[in-house]
This record gives sequence, C-alpha cells and structure tokens, in this order.
Amino acid sequence: MDVFIDGQPITANATVAEWQNVELACTPPPGATLELRCDDGATMLQGPFLRPGDPAWRWAWNPRNVVGNVAFTLRVVRADASSSETYFTLTALPRKIDQERYAQLLADLQRVARGIALALVGGGGGARLDAASDSAPGLLEAHAALFGAQFDSFARAVERIADDPHLDRHIASTTMALEHARDFARLGDDVARGVFEPSSLHDGAALPTRITQSVGVVGPNAYENRLLKRLLTDLDRRARLIADAAERTGSRARTVAERAHAVVARLGVLRTLPFLAQVGDLHAFHGPSHIIRRDPRYREVYRFWQTLRQHPLITSAEALFDLPIQELPRLYEIWCALRLVEALLNLPGGNVREQRLIAAEAHALQLTLVEDRPLLEIERPDCTLRLRYQPRYPAHPCIVDRQPDVSGALVSLDRHTRVPDLGLEIERPGVPLRVLIFDAKYRLDAHGGAPEDALADAYAYLGGVGAPDGRRAVRFALLLYPGQGELEHYASGVGALPLLPGADDHLCAWLERMLAPESI
Repeated sequence: MDVFIDGQPITANATVAEWQNVELACTPPPGATLELRCDDGATMLQGPFLRPGDPAWRWAWNPRNVVGNVAFTLRVVRADASSSETYFTLTALPRKIDQERYAQLLADLQRVARGIALALVGGGGGARLDAASDSAPGLLEAHAALFGAQFDSFARAVERIADDPHLDRHIASTTMALEHARDFARLGDDVARGVFEPSSLHDGAALPTRITQSVGVVGPNAYENRLLKRLLTDLDRRARLIADAAERTGSRARTVAERAHAVVARLGVLRTLPFLAQVGDLHAFHGPSHIIRRDPRYREVYRFWQTLRQHPLITSAEALFDLPIQELPRLYEIWCALRLVEALLNLPGGNVREQRLIAAEAHALQLTLVEDRPLLEIERPDCTLRLRYQPRYPAHPCIVDRQPDVSGALVSLDRHTRVPDLGLEIERPGVPLRVLIFDAKYRLDAHGGAPEDALADAYAYLGGVGAPDGRRAVRFALLLYPGQGELEHYASGVGALPLLPGADDHLCAWLERMLAPESI
C-alpha cells in the first residue's frame, strides 16, 4: 500500500517544515481498517476521516516544534482479523532557526555556561565574568586536552609509585591473646562492653581471652596515596563523560572519543594496582605535603591534581549541553536563562550573595536550573536582585474571596497559576517588591517579529502577577524571541527583544536601564 502526503507518494527523503499542516492518505484493502500512529507524542495527528466517494483514509498532521526524523506506524487489520504493519519516516526541517543557527545556540550555550560556572564557583563577590572566557575553547576540546602528553607523564609516575609507594606509620587497633598483650589500659573497657567471652584464670576472676591493643602499622595508606587514588577516580569519571560526549558529537570528534576510551582503559589498569587496595579515601585536601615536594613522582601527581582543579568539568543534571534538535524551544529557553544570568553578572556594582545554579563536586561543576528557589541573588548598592527560573505564581484564595492579605509573597491576581520562564525580583528597602518577567518564545510572525499571541502572554503576566492585596507587581514583561531587529519597548510595560548568539547586545543595556533607581 502506498501512503501519500498532500497527494504525493511518500519517498525516502520526504520532508515537511515545522508547524506545516499536511494530510496523510492511504487506501485500505477491501474490508480492511487502518490505524496510523505517530511515534512522537509531541506532534498532532488527527483522524482518520473520509471524503464522499473517495475510499482513501486521511489523517491531518502537524509536526509543531518537532524537528528531525519522525517515525510512523501504519497498521492494517483485515476482515479475517489478520494484521500487518508498515513503517515510514518523515523529516521535519527547522523553519525559524536553521541547522547552522541551532549549532550556534548549542556552542554559545556551552560558552555561557562555562563562563558562569567559573565566575560563580566559590560564590562571593567580584562576580564579573572574565572576558577571556569568550575565546576559551569548547568544553569538549578543553577537557580532552587534559589527556594529552601530561596524562602520559602522570601515568608513568603512577607506575613508578607502584614499584615503591610511600609508606606511612600510623596507630591501629587490633586484638590479640591476653598472654601476648603488653598494654592493659583498655582491659576494663573491653570487659565492660562485653566484647569478648570471659574465661576463668588462676584466682577464678573473669577475664577475657583476648584484649584490644594499639599497635603501630606501616602501610601505603598515606595522604599522598589517598590523593592519588581520589585523582584516579575523578579522572576515570571525566574520561568516560568525554568519551560519551565525543561519540554523540559525531565524526568530527572521533579522535577525541578514541583517545578518551584509551585513557579509560589505562586508568582501569592503574586503579587496580595492588598497593591501592590498602589505601583509604581522601577525606580532606591539605595541599602539598613534604613528600610531594621532595619526591618527583608525587610532584607529578600533584601537578595533575592542580590541573584538574583549574579546568573543572561542567556537567548538567538535565543534560543542558546535549539537547536534541527536536527540543528547539527548550534549548532556546535554557540559553535565554543562562544568557540572562551572564548579563546580570556583567552589570557593574553587583556582588553575588547566594547562587544555586552551580554546585562544586570534586573536580566537576554541576549546573542545575532549580525551580523552587532563586537561581541567583545579587546585592547592589540600592537593591537586591533574585532571579527565579520558571517561578510559580499560584492563584491566592484571598484574591478570589476579596479578603485582605499582607503576607508579601507574589501570587496570581486571578484564578490561573502563572508560570513565566524567568522572574527577576527587585527588592528595595521601604519599596514594595517588584519583578521583571522574561518569557522566551520560540516563535516568529510572518515578518520575523514576535507574534501577537506571544505578546498576549506578556500582557497576561503584566496584569496577572502581584501581591495578595491586589497590587500589581510586574514592572515590565519582556518577550525574548529568536529574531533579528531592534528592541521593542512599549509604554504599556510590555516589550519584545530579539535574542540570538551574536545579536544580544541590547540585553545588558536594557537591564541597566530598568534597574536604575529612578526606574524601579
């Protein structure tokens, strides 16, 4: 059976554009019924329906925001209850952002995230981003560089350490027969705890047959070896992540993937060196010890440890750096969020008081867009800023019942919960709480600007979020969309800002203008 799309047979390279309405059609065998299923639940498939005098079954389909290959399953159920299935694929092409722009978004997402991570790790003031981060290499290349000649030198040093590891003398507790003991200071404690079975000796007194002793032990469980063991674990984790990322990147990163897999294999050998089985965990880093300063083998280990600390791995709990092209709206929303964080950090006169965007973990930095608490809190001379990702402004009973409430938390001023993409709260002493709303819209109108329905959402936020006493709190609602052109700043309190990599100069200037004391 042939399947048609808009009257034309579907071929192996059949394509549609995102948000394009198409009609799929197929004529079933006599007495048979058809079931068409789209394997991507995000798209819309309606039907089947028939036309008078036409035996073909038809379905209306719109790929919406989905871009890429979309699989379909056509099931034929015949009159004798037998069935068969046919599979075909349609390719949805991006219309508002092309493949090149999609790659630019991904690359800039990594650049912005890296700059933010390096600026925020350790918290504290002086949060202005280093301009050098703009020219920094991609994350994949920067991390893969760790496994070049320096790694080979490190691995050879570890092998030399295994031949003659530094031994440490420490005190350990052990048990031995009572007649071999020399120290009876802990005898009473052992008897009181009932740790050992008593036996009757000379005078009938109950004494344990064994006793706890403190003895000196010589072994490889030294600080320097614990540092080495921790470093090997961190390196193995990073090499595996690099290998996975390089394989997903494609053929251009094949060399990186092969090198990372080779590093993982070599680390597997190093981590199973016999002396490491007697080495415990590193509970605290104390800097270079006397042995590290004196022994060139351990100096090489320490040098690589420092290199890893200077080039932290940035990971994401939500795989923010590896979104599929089918999730372009999500990709654009996340990029806008990080771009706004970068703009806030670059504003003069602000110090980071608290941040929840980046968490330091060993030699990695974890990036997470939390929704229940502010991502970022910045102290400025005249106000405090709190940036929230997807804040929820719930309907408040006092609004509906017209009862007074002075709790201060922002709510929806009607019965609908409002959830914009980003909310920047502005708190000034003696002034009611105000908020700037940012909503990322991956949509364009016919002229390449922000569509009318997106502006309607902005007006809903402008008038629909406020204090429980009914006072409106939104200072301005700004749409962010993937277009080009000038900032549209309306007197109504709504605006639209085209924002794309390489075309984002207006954001910092607009923020500085809106945060001026006379504007709040």
